[in-house]
Amino acid sequence: DDKLIHVRHFYRDTRMNMTHNFGDPFLLMISPDETLASVRKRIQAKLRLTAEEIAAWKIAVVSFGRVEYLEQDDDVVRPHFRKHDNYSNWDDYLGLEHAQTGTGRKKQQARSGYDKPVKIYG
Repeated sequence: DDKLIHVRHFYRDTRMNMTHNFGDPFLLMISPDETLASVRKRIQAKLRLTAEEIAAWKIAVVSFGRVEYLEQDDDVVRPHFRKHDNYSNWDDYLGLEHAQTGTGRKKQQARSGYDKPVKIYG
């Protein structure tokens, strides 16, 4: 059976031993025998990444802050997720570890010019 999983961008704070999510998460359907190489290729196409960009990212299964890196291209991804229904336990997700880029202050500044206060008269 195929499994629907969350995919999230994250980085690790080694001082605090914590993971921090950022960016826009998305859903991905994986088959029972799908390998890391196949999943990586699909993520690369979905996010329109170059081969160099995706090669620099680490892919891991993250469950309650515990990070299990997937390193071998022939690793089958599905068994790394805990056994639940086909719609997954949302506490488990496929994490894309990389530096946080293109988000944060710049995005907020761009948006702030369009936000207008709402006045309610009653």
